[in-house]
Amino acid sequence: MNKYITGCLVPAILMILTVAVFGLLLFGLPESTPEAPPVSVPQVDVVTVESADIPVQIFATGTVRPTAQVSVVPEVAGRVTWVTPGLRPGTALRAGETFARIDATPYEARVAADRQRVLQAELELSLEEGRGEVSQREFDILRPDADPASAPLTLRGPQLELAQAAVSSARAALAQSERDLARTAVQSPFNSVVLTESLDVGQVVGQASPVATLAGTDSADVLVDVTLDDVGFLRIPGVSGDQGSPATITQEIGGRSVQRTGEVVQLLGQLDPQTRRAQVLVEVADPMVGGMPLPANAFVDVTLTGVTLNNAIRVPPEAIQDGNLVWVVDDENTLQRRTVSVAWRLPDAVLLSDGLNGGDRVVVSPLSYPVQGQSVSVGGA
Repeated sequence: MNKYITGCLVPAILMILTVAVFGLLLFGLPESTPEAPPVSVPQVDVVTVESADIPVQIFATGTVRPTAQVSVVPEVAGRVTWVTPGLRPGTALRAGETFARIDATPYEARVAADRQRVLQAELELSLEEGRGEVSQREFDILRPDADPASAPLTLRGPQLELAQAAVSSARAALAQSERDLARTAVQSPFNSVVLTESLDVGQVVGQASPVATLAGTDSADVLVDVTLDDVGFLRIPGVSGDQGSPATITQEIGGRSVQRTGEVVQLLGQLDPQTRRAQVLVEVADPMVGGMPLPANAFVDVTLTGVTLNNAIRVPPEAIQDGNLVWVVDDENTLQRRTVSVAWRLPDAVLLSDGLNGGDRVVVSPLSYPVQGQSVSVGGA
């Protein structure tokens, strides 16, 4: 009996399961309504920009050269009798300071002789003036009706002129000999520093042999390389105004930055033959800082302040895309594309002359696939 029930029951259960599976495959499971995925609103960082008058800054490098540099050549010949102690390259000299002397003995003798000639000529002039007065009285007595112009020799007119010329000549010779005597003292023509010197006591110098090279310290020039585009933003005397653009010269000395101020004074008439860049000359009126001058041929960093851009907009460099494209977020928090005009680029910012308004919120975060009118959420301020 049990075998019979088992033999009938198992096939029946298998049949029921088969029918159920077939029904599921035929009619499927109950359908469920899928939920719509949430709309993705990208988050962006923005900065609020304002318009302002912003001066253009040009960052360049320059080479220092002295404004004044002379080779000192003695104006008189002779033997050197004295040299200032410690005279060597790097020695600072004041304007008019004597740093060497030439034997003055022959020049003192010449001055004495010329003074004697002046005295002699002046005496002769006094005597001649007396003779002329006597001649005039005699002429008036002996020839009262005669014309004085008819007897110049009698009235000693030419003799007087000769005596006057002799005095002028003697005085000029004395002045020349006194100048030569003064020139036995070799002096610095301006505040300077010695670049080279070749002076020793006992040395015989002449009027054709330089004895020192001096560079002025009252001012210095910096030759600055700039692009032709940069020149258009600079104020250059004689080119674009009377007042040159201000400049800041930075020099690294002993691990610290030393700054000096200067002014653009000239645009050189040719491009640099190596770089094909323009060159402007910056004058530093006071190159001495803490007793340290600007050494000639030193390389320095130069910041030139050019013309002022009126109502310019300053934005971070990362806000500019494709050269002249900026994305802004409007009051409805949607993206708006703006085409802008780049007026100037700084290391940390870009100055725009057109395309944005003060108060605009400019996107500064990366945008993968921005779309005009796309809704965004603002994460920066």
